[in-house]
Amino acid sequence: MKRKPITQVLAVLLALVILTACGAPAAAAEPPQEQSAPAAGEAAGEEAPAAETAANPCDNIFYPMTLDNQWVYDFGMEDTEGTEESSMAFTVSENSGSSAVLAALSYDTGIVTESAVQCSDQAILNFPMTELKMVLGELAGNIELQYQSGTFMPSEQEFIANNWSMEWETNYTASGSLQAYYEGEELSAVLDNSPVKMNWKVAGIGETMQVPAGNFSDLVKMERQISFDVSNLQTNIQGNDVNISTTLTVNTELWYAPHIGLVKQNVNGISIKLYGINFPVEAYGYVQLSSYTIN
Repeated sequence: MKRKPITQVLAVLLALVILTACGAPAAAAEPPQEQSAPAAGEAAGEEAPAAETAANPCDNIFYPMTLDNQWVYDFGMEDTEGTEESSMAFTVSENSGSSAVLAALSYDTGIVTESAVQCSDQAILNFPMTELKMVLGELAGNIELQYQSGTFMPSEQEFIANNWSMEWETNYTASGSLQAYYEGEELSAVLDNSPVKMNWKVAGIGETMQVPAGNFSDLVKMERQISFDVSNLQTNIQGNDVNISTTLTVNTELWYAPHIGLVKQNVNGISIKLYGINFPVEAYGYVQLSSYTIN
């Protein structure tokens, strides 16, 4: 069997860690009926989105956590062997003041995963990382992701006050262990309060895009870099035992429709830091909106 180089194996580990950090599984359920989504509206040129006032503390401009709002996404991850695709539905199942519950249904397994969302004055402080789902191999493990500081998504008022030119960060820690199998190799990783940092910035406004959910205009483009410290990684690469600590970084581009949500996300690349040197990994993944219901 042909074995993957260490950088590719570590890239798979990053995807698996993100997958396991999304929350606790709830009862299995049938996939909800998808509804055809209208277009997001006509193009508005290069003008920034207009301000709107919302009473719900969790009604964020790009993550409107209103009860029963739903988004269905198609996911894909490309490697040298092709593209693996899947779909998930996200529904706001609870909303109580400064918190909400987001239920994520995997169409592949029928399993629902529930995760908490923390809000403050229409800003999202803590949001589950489920949107980064990359289905690569089988896994078993227990990873807990703990919010530490920062903002996941600022409020509309903050964006307007800064003339849509903003940079910010979100900080988490991850603890636990996981085991995974990829190309016949077993990976075992230990995380002990390992730092996870997201760096965000607004990269453009007034963009247009077509996805399965419809034609969207007046989109806001953002860039996000996620760095993930792995305390201890054990595996066997090309007959050699490996036991190291490392940092993995994933770079993404995201397009948001105001008061609707995430329309598309591209994973542009993954890099691995080994012995102080960053090694790029060829990787491409996407998330695109298939349908949505906004109340």
